[in-house]
Amino acid sequence: IRFAPQLHTREGLDQHRAVEAVLEGCRQGMAERPDIDIGILLCMMCVGPETANWEANAETVETAAEYLGRGVVGIDLAGAEGIVPLRNFAPLCPGTSLSVWAVRRSTACPTWRSRSAPWTAAP
Repeated sequence: IRFAPQLHTREGLDQHRAVEAVLEGCRQGMAERPDIDIGILLCMMCVGPETANWEANAETVETAAEYLGRGVVGIDLAGAEGIVPLRNFAPLCPGTSLSVWAVRRSTACPTWRSRSAPWTAAP
């Protein structure tokens, strides 16, 4: 499951409560279908210049780190395609062991992913 918990704050939830709600849905789904595993990618959002929602994105990264291994499997960057170089978001994830997946359709905006070192270029 891939979703942006920061988008759920518009209706009064905080990001932790949004993640908890999705985790509960995952638990229910896996209880009904024990033959499947469900992991969650928390999405940071690119909505303009990287500074436009820096605090919300930082909170998403912190929340993902807190829930890593408890249903959350990584983070993603979603939103507007190619308006900001992906490397501009790298300071949000210094030294993280989170997996970062950001796939872009534009050849002008390369794909980046990380396992243990943040923001290394994907082959």
